[in-house]
Amino acid sequence: MTREYSSKGPVVFMIPFLKYEKTQHCCYPDQYDLREAETGWNYGPVGGVSSYRGSRHVVYDFIHKKLAIEERTDSGGVRQYYKMIYDYPEGAHYLIMGTDCFKTKLTGDMKQHCIPGQATHLGSYVYGASDSGVLVDSFLFQVKGNVTTHREVTRAGCLPVRELHTHLEPDDKTISMQSMTYENVTTTVEDPSVFTPPVPPCPPRHQFTQDVQDLELLQWIEKTKREQRISDPPRL
Repeated sequence: MTREYSSKGPVVFMIPFLKYEKTQHCCYPDQYDLREAETGWNYGPVGGVSSYRGSRHVVYDFIHKKLAIEERTDSGGVRQYYKMIYDYPEGAHYLIMGTDCFKTKLTGDMKQHCIPGQATHLGSYVYGASDSGVLVDSFLFQVKGNVTTHREVTRAGCLPVRELHTHLEPDDKTISMQSMTYENVTTTVEDPSVFTPPVPPCPPRHQFTQDVQDLELLQWIEKTKREQRISDPPRL
């Protein structure tokens, strides 16, 4: 059965917060399709303040071990679009921008999206009108890289509602924040073609043997996405 909800609408907070239950450390559904609206800010003593807005279409399939992300961003009037495909059975990651693409290795196992066991349960509230609202649990936890995450999920079905990431870079004292709101969440993959690799395939010069998590390659990928073009591949 497909479950769906939209996060649009008024928010009603119910106080007191509900009592913590161990079962609230849940995992997202094995399949889901959602729309994400994101806003980000960066502040540093050198670079000052910068911000961006973006939207994502995320399709997650833990059963077949595949993930597809279509992203649109607007930073300082510069608009970008790209798509990423993670195909774990093939061991391949694709980045597509317009007619350009490149392919890198994807190693390891696909991880299920879960609330970490060490997360602190902050409380619960009803999201939406009181007569038709959705019961939501709020959690706080740390992830690697000095990132603090505040994540909210529905009590029924563990569907994502909202998320906030904050990060302090110890070297240059830069503070960054990312705020995400999730909408139109369904627990099916309605269009499996989102996982189809590019046709024709990425050109040989854009097919790398390095893993997608290689630091130097990641830096080049981020630079390439900002420039909205495929430049000469990095010399690794």
